[in-house]
This record gives sequence, structure tokens and C-alpha cells, in this order.
Amino acid sequence: MANLEVNLDRLTSDTILRAAALRLDRPAKTTIYRAWANYLEGEIVSAFAAERAPNGQPWAALKPATVARKRNRKTSPRSKNKILQDTGTLVASSD
Repeated sequence: MANLEVNLDRLTSDTILRAAALRLDRPAKTTIYRAWANYLEGEIVSAFAAERAPNGQPWAALKPATVARKRNRKTSPRSKNKILQDTGTLVASSD
């Protein structure tokens, strides 16, 4: 297993990532990238479920016209009152 020691007081995060990438072999990079991708996927799924931005701020509420359109349209019961979801097809594809 590769070890990398970084002094956070002297390097910016961009420099840290570049330094790490230069020192790691391909299998280690793949493992790190997969772990990071899985983490980000979880954050995105959580943000959509909570209808919040990554910083925790709630999304803007649906406008009355959007609520009326969704009420009168054939939409998935899962996405009827959800922000950024219309038919529910995309969110259902991740199940």
C-alpha cells in the first residue's frame, strides 16, 4: 500500500491532489477514484432526497404554476410534489 504524507499548511488542496496523483500507481488511483465516486453519488442521492443543496440550504419551493402543472399531468406519485423531478424516470433508474 502506498503512503503519502502531506503538510496541509504548505499546500493547497489542488496541489495536494496533484502530488498524490503523481505518487500513486494506477491500481491505487483507481481505488481512490472509485471511493470518491461512491461518496459523491451518496451525497447527490442524499441531496435529492432532502431537496437541499450540498451546503444544506433548501431548494427553492415549486412555483404555483409548476404545482398546478404537476397536479394536472400524469406524473409519478413519487415525484408529484418533488422539486427537480417530473416523471420519476431518472430517479427510478438509480434504484
